[in-house]
Amino acid sequence: MTLSFLVNPWVLEWVTGRTLISVGWRLVLLALQTFILSLGLLLLWFRDCLGLKELGLLAVTLLLCLPLGEGLLALLGIAPARQFVRVPPLDPQAITDEKTGQRNNPHYPVSGWPINPDGFADFHAFVAGQNDPDAWRILLLGDSFAGGAGAPNFEQSFGNLLEKELTRKKKTIIWKTGVPGIGQRQELYVLREYYPKLQPHLILLCFYENDFGDNLFPMGQYYVFKDGSWVHRYDRLPNGQVNTLSPEEAYLRAKGIRTRGDYLFVSRVISFSYNSLNRVADRIDGLWATIGAKQRQPPVGQPGEARSAAVASKENISGFEETRDLLRQIKSYLGASPSRLVMVLIPSSSDLSQPSAAYADALKIAAELGIETVEIRDALDSKDYRGDGHWNSSGHRKVARRLKEVLEGRLTAWSPAGDTR
Repeated sequence: MTLSFLVNPWVLEWVTGRTLISVGWRLVLLALQTFILSLGLLLLWFRDCLGLKELGLLAVTLLLCLPLGEGLLALLGIAPARQFVRVPPLDPQAITDEKTGQRNNPHYPVSGWPINPDGFADFHAFVAGQNDPDAWRILLLGDSFAGGAGAPNFEQSFGNLLEKELTRKKKTIIWKTGVPGIGQRQELYVLREYYPKLQPHLILLCFYENDFGDNLFPMGQYYVFKDGSWVHRYDRLPNGQVNTLSPEEAYLRAKGIRTRGDYLFVSRVISFSYNSLNRVADRIDGLWATIGAKQRQPPVGQPGEARSAAVASKENISGFEETRDLLRQIKSYLGASPSRLVMVLIPSSSDLSQPSAAYADALKIAAELGIETVEIRDALDSKDYRGDGHWNSSGHRKVARRLKEVLEGRLTAWSPAGDTR
């Protein structure tokens, strides 16, 4: 009786404080309540015939039906909606810190990728003694593209290839600070940390379209787990505030487990039953809509939630304003110094034929702030991209050659002989 009361749609609305999603689900829950209530009344009717032995046998039978149902659905190839999740340990090769950002752990080297003492993939140590006055000095900022993702090894990353190409004309040092999953917030931090002692002629900032989203969050955005998963560490709330998740909570959310109730759906029986009821509810909603009696209503959230969502949608949550502000800070930090800031627009494979809105926004911000840009779209084609969206070895070679062509003349003009910075 109590169970039938709990599945009543109006009781559920009162308990959760939410309006149910559809008319279909209201009717499904009412039918389920009627079934449970009828079953309870039937048991009461035959209570004189059912002793403890019979009730125990009934309970055991029902319990046995669950594993039998699981096995039958497994044989039919029906998967559960959720998988049982065991949270793996964090990968010690990655350092995640809100104050210093995302870096590699120099004590856990990666095969084929040198990690310097500062936690970046580079042969060079970032020390003041390396600001050779007779060399072209470049500080490379960026995310996974700048870090060489997609290249077979560090030697074939575009940053390393560019250093070799430029060295053919004049000794060149490129300090490479590319790390996956970062935006301009960490790039600004890196610039402030290393510019005073390295004194580069050129700051080469690689901008990719997902930087807009990365700039909405503090540094150190990702937990890296031993199973290879990169899981977002922060949760942006509808009101714009950012909540920091624990590693376990972040991993479970990434796997679709947000509440304990989600664990129920590791059962094929529960998943199949829910999906079946959901299909019935959808059919009812479809019929209801076709006769024009009532359209499906969107869910209504907690008081004030709809207003918060509306406010958030009016605000630029794409990260445009945050990105513009961070790029302005990067440019302002250099101030009147002789060092040049150049932004390299990293295209996605789809940008090659038609630049995306994010790509256009990046160009717009650079033009507004007076930041020089280099476009490399025409140097690449779709064959230069891997399935994960990064360049393959061919793409890295082409980008290195294009940047060498563009930057060589500019560096000659920017760094006159006898520069002792």
